[in-house]
Amino acid sequence: HACGHDGHTALLLGAAHYFNDYIETIPNEVHCIFQHAEELIPGGAREMVATGYFDDFDFIYGHHLWTQLELGLIDIKEGPASANSDIYHITIKGRGGHSSMPEKAIDSLVLGTQFVNALQTIVSRQVYPFDPVVVSNTIFQAGTFGAENVIADKVELGGSVRTTTEANRKLVMDQMERLLKTTCESVGAEYELDYLVGYDSVYNDPEQTRWVKQLAETYFPGKVVTRDPMMGGEDFSAFSNIVPSTYAFIGAGQAEGEYDRPHHHPRFALNEEAFEMAFDMFTEVAKHYK
Repeated sequence: HACGHDGHTALLLGAAHYFNDYIETIPNEVHCIFQHAEELIPGGAREMVATGYFDDFDFIYGHHLWTQLELGLIDIKEGPASANSDIYHITIKGRGGHSSMPEKAIDSLVLGTQFVNALQTIVSRQVYPFDPVVVSNTIFQAGTFGAENVIADKVELGGSVRTTTEANRKLVMDQMERLLKTTCESVGAEYELDYLVGYDSVYNDPEQTRWVKQLAETYFPGKVVTRDPMMGGEDFSAFSNIVPSTYAFIGAGQAEGEYDRPHHHPRFALNEEAFEMAFDMFTEVAKHYK
């Protein structure tokens, strides 16, 4: 999987071996969570949380090896650490016809382009400029090659929505529906909107996260940074929704001058020199948590 989860699994296995070998030195009860289905909505974390197993936990710590962060740095932030991650599928149904007689058709392709253009006004005109919101329409399908003289009777759209607050999440959902209705009903077209609420934003508990940051600065002086929230989805949020949590990002970028390989790129690769810091964070948090 081109995101680093093989590295995460190896690191936590290594930490588990450490906990087993040095159990007398660890004052806390430690559980190692090996979660399934991290990137398949609704996500394995929700299924695990639903068992009730974690309800009485005091604290959950996790981190992600991150190639977009310089090797040797650790990004620890209070509050939102990732984005709400939702997806949508839309079908706009017009009326097909011959391209030479557009007046007898309801051109779904034109309606689709109008909607996609209007969609960007949600971010640019209805969201506070300093709130991170991303709406990306990534799918637009209409018509058939070989039938260039046919006005398509429908267009299918799809994309993703990233927000860091529930208020903005609801705003985008509501405004998307409003724009679709306005675009289609004015010319007699119909639409179907399937909006799938995905992962919630990971929320780092401020008090616990300040403690983790102080711990990291003790062991890695000058290496702790605070960057903007990662706008990708992360279902660790299922844990942070019910237990005070901290989720960090461990810099695993490639050496300067090498090919930039972000997560999910076909040539993605971790810089394994980051593993030592990641292992130390697992073990030190377990040993020093009070």
